[in-house]
Amino acid sequence: MHTEGRQLLVGQRDGRLYVSVCGAATHQTCPTAAKLVRSFLAAHPGGEVIVDLRDADWVDSTFAGWLIGSRKALRREGGTLKLTGAGPNCKASLDNMQLCQLLDFADVDPPAHLHSVRCGAPGGSDRANTRLMLEAHEQLAAVSDDNRRIFGPIAALLRDQLGSA
Repeated sequence: MHTEGRQLLVGQRDGRLYVSVCGAATHQTCPTAAKLVRSFLAAHPGGEVIVDLRDADWVDSTFAGWLIGSRKALRREGGTLKLTGAGPNCKASLDNMQLCQLLDFADVDPPAHLHSVRCGAPGGSDRANTRLMLEAHEQLAAVSDDNRRIFGPIAALLRDQLGSA
C-alpha cells in the first residue's frame, strides 16, 4: 500500500471513512485529511473515521493535535475515531505527546476499494494552514501540564502570527 509523495488513500464503507497516511503524518497531510473528515462528517454525522498509520513513518505535533481535535468533534456528533496500523515510530511519537491513552487503537482492514488523494502543497492557504496548526497545538497543550509547557509557546507564536497577518 506504500506510495510516493504526500498523499492519502481513502475509502468509505458502511458509515465508515478510512484514511491511510502514506509517508509521514505531518502538517503537510493534515489540511487534506481535515477536509476529508469534515466532508464525511457533514454527510455522516455519528460516523466512524479510521486513520491508518501502517505506511506512516512518524507523527508530528500538528497531525497529533489534529487527531485529538477530530476525536473530540466526532464524539460530539456521536461518532468515533480509531487508529489502526500504528507502528513503533508512530506510537512513540504519540506517546511522547502523552496521547496514546486518549486514542483508540484497533485492527481494521481497509475497504476493498481505495483511491489516492494528493495532499495540497504545503503553502496552500497560509492563513488556513496556520489556523489548523494553532488549533492542533492548542489541543496538545490542553492534554497536560507537560504538554502546556512544550506546546503552549508554539500555540502562542502561531496565534501572534495570525494576529499580525
